[in-house]
Amino acid sequence: MNLTELLRLPEGMKQYENILDGLKQRHRTTISVSDSGKAYLVAALYSRLGVPVLLITGRPDKARYYYEQLATWCPDRPIRLFPEPESLPYERMTSDSSTEVEKLQVMADLTRVVDGEQAGPLVIASASALMQKTLALEEFRAASHTISNGTKIAPFELLSRWQRMGYRLEATVDVPGTISHRGGIVDIFPPSSEMPARLEFFGNTIESIRLFDPASQRSAQYVQSVSVTPATELLALSSLDRSKVERAFTDLDVDGLEKESREQFEKDFASLADGGKVSGQQFYSPLFNSATLTDYLPGHGVIILDEPEILEREVQEIEDETQEIRVERIERKVLPEEFPSPYLTWPELNSAMGTHRTLEMANWGVEEGRLSLPFKQPSSYAGQIGMFVQKVGELVAQKKRVIVVSHQAERLSELFGEQDIITSVVTEIKELPPLPSLTLVRGIVGEGWVLDDTYLFTDAEVFGFIKQRRMLRRRQVPRHKLSIDIKPGDYVVHIEHGIGRLLGVTTMHTQEGEKEFLVLEYAAGDKLYVPADQIDRVTRYIGASDRAPTLSRLGTQEWSNTRRRVSEAVEKIAKELLALYAMREVVPGHSFARDTVWQQELEASFPYVETPDQLVVQSQVKEDMENRKPMDRLVCGDVGYGKTEIAVRASFKAV
Repeated sequence: MNLTELLRLPEGMKQYENILDGLKQRHRTTISVSDSGKAYLVAALYSRLGVPVLLITGRPDKARYYYEQLATWCPDRPIRLFPEPESLPYERMTSDSSTEVEKLQVMADLTRVVDGEQAGPLVIASASALMQKTLALEEFRAASHTISNGTKIAPFELLSRWQRMGYRLEATVDVPGTISHRGGIVDIFPPSSEMPARLEFFGNTIESIRLFDPASQRSAQYVQSVSVTPATELLALSSLDRSKVERAFTDLDVDGLEKESREQFEKDFASLADGGKVSGQQFYSPLFNSATLTDYLPGHGVIILDEPEILEREVQEIEDETQEIRVERIERKVLPEEFPSPYLTWPELNSAMGTHRTLEMANWGVEEGRLSLPFKQPSSYAGQIGMFVQKVGELVAQKKRVIVVSHQAERLSELFGEQDIITSVVTEIKELPPLPSLTLVRGIVGEGWVLDDTYLFTDAEVFGFIKQRRMLRRRQVPRHKLSIDIKPGDYVVHIEHGIGRLLGVTTMHTQEGEKEFLVLEYAAGDKLYVPADQIDRVTRYIGASDRAPTLSRLGTQEWSNTRRRVSEAVEKIAKELLALYAMREVVPGHSFARDTVWQQELEASFPYVETPDQLVVQSQVKEDMENRKPMDRLVCGDVGYGKTEIAVRASFKAV
């Protein structure tokens, strides 16, 4: 669905031009606008101004709502959501690396903007996301660099530089923030890039740079250069300058803390001062970072504040909660009094925002005399389709422009046709519809509005509800870590040596330097040392009962014989399955009818928007059901991704 042509509607309106003039003159402009028109107005301004925009709202759920709506109005533009912190203030918790990657992606997008050359992204942030302290812009820019074809640099020197920027050295690069090295090939996955890059060296010269698919590891295209940005907000902990770390810790008095907390701080200090890593090290971020996201917004960018009074109140509530936690932890002697707050205060945020052009969006009619846009809320029909069809006919007769965006556009088209109102369904508005006209668009928009002679209706007004998008984040997980869910004492299976027990991990000196090995115990006390880069050959033992398995003996044919017997049993089952499926190919099944209007209405009634995977599987299931061959399909998926909805659709189609 593409509605970008509708963003030109306000052009020429006096109120809209006054808003633009105020922003051009760098005035702090306040406007009144109804809630239903806010997302549309932000999208229109972003499209018209052609500059980076930072939209700040109070609560995280409102930020996600704006993100969904703005992505709908500006489908071809970079819309970014700046994530909130996952841990409570002063809480030691290992945060999800994907959250930090999302933050770094937004910061990188903003730093790439050059005045007049690139429009830049539209970033949405809630109060809690904006308040969190982050890496200083100067440090981010100083660490960022570009690697090009023909660059002369030793691979190990490059790897060392990237490790100081927070990149982790792994056997395989498949998630952002990782690097790897194999002979004359160096892989890197910058958080600012959609795909990882593979650098091929000849000696100390980069001969080629190729982007590649992280899933298949296959090359996609050659490029001339790759931009490398930091892979962590804690650059101070990744750099070789240990004096920064020592200075930050020197100011903390941990002697008065209770024993366990004091020992934890001292242990972490020692490890970090030596260049090591500690669990939950984001806890120490306030010691090194004091910047905010607004520092990354270029000078010609625009800040839009949604309900400034509510925003300030939300910031103050977070400040009060943070202070309560701080006082409680200091009284329990688990936090030094000198430890800085992880959040910026409202005066600090207001000062940082004061250097940018700012637009404040207040509720409609809050205060007389301020600029306003005449957005109105359209009437709601709550499923009374007959009344809605009649009203649309009247509006068209009154020379109005009516646009209906609905998930059930085809059904509405049939109902309009019954009233001799003929219109077809489109997925894109290529030019502004004339006056009068009726346009039916298949898609989803959060709320409708009325602006002068234009009426926008959505499912919210027509049916009384609107499909919600599932806010499910697909975490990027390294493939080689999917099988490492084992701990010392667990029974494991080595593909070549059989069943053993994991004793732990040890470090040994080899010709290539120090390497980590898994230590596996076998029968008669034998031990097998498995290099960490071969961990994919080890999996957790899964038995048919709770009884402990018998350990295999190394140096015998015991495991080989077991594998041979299993192979023969599998081959027998395969033959039986082959015979079964050969029979299914010749036995006719029942062919169900194609979808009816009732089927379409049922599917439109589900409360959530279908995911791309759901649409694919749903189509495949229906194709199977309409085929003459007996159906045989297993639908798999994570919890909450809509397997039941597919089953209900299939059941309804069958009856």
